[in-house]
Amino acid sequence: MAAMKANKKAVEVAMKRYEHFVQKLDRDHQSMSSCLRVKPAEMHQRLEVKCQELLEPFWRELRGEYPQKQAALKELKQGLASQIDQFLMAYSERFKEKTYIRWGVRIVEGAVVVVGGSVGGRIGLSVAAAMVAGAERFMGID
Repeated sequence: MAAMKANKKAVEVAMKRYEHFVQKLDRDHQSMSSCLRVKPAEMHQRLEVKCQELLEPFWRELRGEYPQKQAALKELKQGLASQIDQFLMAYSERFKEKTYIRWGVRIVEGAVVVVGGSVGGRIGLSVAAAMVAGAERFMGID
């Protein structure tokens, strides 16, 4: 029972550490320039590397028999995966939004809106669609 309690505490501490790391990444990548420097795939890789850095020493901190350690490790991995998924979903949306703004295109309620457009503020829908497609190729969303 003491081992389970100690392992639960270790999971909570590790989750908090990772949460602080993710929050710092979020704060550091709010601006357009910092966000656009790191594509979502690269951000995913950074999160996975940090996750592995956290998991390696975690196993040594666990108490009890192998099944108890495995259960705690599984709980931590699931919690970290959930944090990664949540952050990447929000980050990918932010990245898309900032890319579209940079390209002068915004998606508003499913419609393509060109910001700044050409002379007279109008641009053909096909040109706007090409801009969106170009932005998506740049982001690796094909």
